[in-house]
Amino acid sequence: MMLARKSLGGLPTPPAISGRYFRLKCTDGRTGYYAIAELRFIDATESNVAQGKPVTTTAWRLSASYDIPKIVDGVTADSHTNTYISASGQTNPIITVDFGGAKNIVRYQLVAPHPAASIPGNMTRSWDIQKSDDQVLWETVHTVTNDPAWTSLEEREYVL
Repeated sequence: MMLARKSLGGLPTPPAISGRYFRLKCTDGRTGYYAIAELRFIDATESNVAQGKPVTTTAWRLSASYDIPKIVDGVTADSHTNTYISASGQTNPIITVDFGGAKNIVRYQLVAPHPAASIPGNMTRSWDIQKSDDQVLWETVHTVTNDPAWTSLEEREYVL
């Protein structure tokens, strides 16, 4: 379920989902570049608890300029270099954030890349959000399939 941040005003806070590790598992099934400007995990206090946390991916990066830590650096895509871009030929990358301890997450946000990157079409459109306490057993807590195409710098928020 996608909700605009503004639409949450006055609504009760959704129940939190707890886990040390949360990951975005792309399930598009396509091969090519994947580009994501920002991935945020939001707790009940409206804090982005992913910002600055260790993050890993199963996909090779395009270059050092587009390294995976940029996806949680808290910098909105004010230029194409504030974007994580995988190398070409990647299929269904997984991006994992380690909170260092259990965090209670109520929703998450994705931001599409800057127009200078010329790749909003490489934003994933199908994915799972999964959580784990040990990086061995993963539980899917949210699934999106065939989300509408993204526009440059578009931000979307999803309730878990």
